[in-house]
Amino acid sequence: MFCRMATFFLALLALSAMLTAIMAQSPQELIVNITILHSATAEGAVCLDGSAPAYHLGQGYDFYNWNRVRVRYYDGSSFTGDIEDVDPDTKFYYRGARIFRAIMNDLSRKGMQKAENAILSGTSAGGLATILNCDKFKSFFPVDVRVKCVPDAGFFINAKTISGTSDIQDEYKRVVNLHGSAKNLPPSCTSRIDPSLCFFPQNVVPHVKTPLFMIKAAYDSWQE
Repeated sequence: MFCRMATFFLALLALSAMLTAIMAQSPQELIVNITILHSATAEGAVCLDGSAPAYHLGQGYDFYNWNRVRVRYYDGSSFTGDIEDVDPDTKFYYRGARIFRAIMNDLSRKGMQKAENAILSGTSAGGLATILNCDKFKSFFPVDVRVKCVPDAGFFINAKTISGTSDIQDEYKRVVNLHGSAKNLPPSCTSRIDPSLCFFPQNVVPHVKTPLFMIKAAYDSWQE
């Protein structure tokens, strides 16, 4: 149950091996962990069910009064998959986009639509999911809500390997085809180039209308 709040922080988390799982189409578990933080006033804070907040950090901390939601997922396509039929061989469901929408709708029913500020963030494959779903995230809020996205280590580049092969481009093409992701990528991108290329941030970011703040380490071992 959420406390009365002004802001939300939704973090799409990915373990360091998540991108490898995406490439291999391995499922990851879906866990929604709602951390209850106290409301905007330290004294007299009240949750929606009338109970007192679980804890508070004090007003000296940034985001001390934000509600934070962490999401892990059985998806494999950074929340873009949308296939009706179950894979007959693996029995997998490729419906990441539906999962994302269902989670957002559930959070909205719990009070997210009352937010004044919202941040979508994630790391690695979660960072890619942040970029690909940034505008969708914004669409779940009233127009006057301040929404921004902070992808961390999610800007995977379309570059050839040291052997001169286009491995990541080939892998992304398989992911997009397997998950039916094209329908959930920006039409302004997929109408110009092959949809699988719209899985690369370098081709998607120009079409994202919601403010993005990119975080990228100077040395990225996965892409070196």
